[in-house]
Amino acid sequence: MNDIQKAVGGITFDIKLDNDKWVVSSTAKGINNPKPVKYKAILTDADKKGDGKKDNIESALQEIDKEGKEKIADGEVTKTDADKIAADVKKDHPAVIQSISVMDGGENWDFEYIQKTSKKSIPKKQGSSDIKIGSYYKSKEGVFIKISSVAKDYTNATNVREGREMKFNTAALSKLITEKAWQLTTEAEVSKITPDKRFFPSSWSPGSDSIRPKLYESHGWATKSENKKKADLPGIKAEIYKVMKSMDPAKDIQWQTLKPEGRVEREADIHNYNPDAVEYHVDHEPDLAISWNGGDNNAKDDLRKDHVLNDSNLRVVTKQFNLAKPKTKYFLWVGRNFESEKLNVPKDAKAIGSNPFLTEHGKPIL
Repeated sequence: MNDIQKAVGGITFDIKLDNDKWVVSSTAKGINNPKPVKYKAILTDADKKGDGKKDNIESALQEIDKEGKEKIADGEVTKTDADKIAADVKKDHPAVIQSISVMDGGENWDFEYIQKTSKKSIPKKQGSSDIKIGSYYKSKEGVFIKISSVAKDYTNATNVREGREMKFNTAALSKLITEKAWQLTTEAEVSKITPDKRFFPSSWSPGSDSIRPKLYESHGWATKSENKKKADLPGIKAEIYKVMKSMDPAKDIQWQTLKPEGRVEREADIHNYNPDAVEYHVDHEPDLAISWNGGDNNAKDDLRKDHVLNDSNLRVVTKQFNLAKPKTKYFLWVGRNFESEKLNVPKDAKAIGSNPFLTEHGKPIL
């Protein structure tokens, strides 16, 4: 190409290596540039080193040894030879050699070099760059969150235990992460967490058909109920007959007070009421569902046993009165402190019986 440039004035060639081909393009005054021409490349060792893609310091040092051995084979390596080796190495290994010089080491020529280092960047300002969507963090207080979205101003996350959404100032959260107030954690670690609410399998609905018999009545309720009726019914019936037989002019008023207490039925007639023909129940006051929702769902069996059997919570009323009471629905979830020896469910259990507890969104807790 040099010979052509000398023979034809004003023309220049640009030669580049493209994989295994030389790409030759030319420019000349007043001439439209032709398309580049590609030729199969026959590469020298220097050509192969020049791309720097697989360059490393070991190959640079090997080149010094190789060229040094070639020069000393002629009998002596001069300062000029050593400088030439240094220049070749710097040219052949631009990706790893920043600078190289030759020093007289007495019996040796010492090649002193400065190696290029890999680039590592850190953000200049706190921001969203260090917070990744889908990552988990744990606070010093034991709160676990999962990052759901990250924006310049605000970051949204889900409280893993409570299932509620949380909103953070992005810069402030980034600062807390830097200061280790929030630390990155793993999904495996998060999977060990017992959620604040563990929901029953669908087969446990409604609670009156599952929670009540399995977690309350199983403590001996049938026997307790019968004994309570045997103990209290004679006194209730005696009170009813007393009012019915009373000659007190106010006995009608007394009779009416028995109805809202559940001692007699709503339509009961003072003149012909027969308490022996009426079915009576043992009722809980407060209702067991209210006790469950108020904390029994986050406790051991002992508390539920006390609420179902303690005489201070019981009263004998007519079946009509009991069935007409407003019904409270049982919460279909248990808290973190729930456990039951009756059902062989330890604290923090992920299952009840052979069925897993569920998340708020109906997914099994693993």
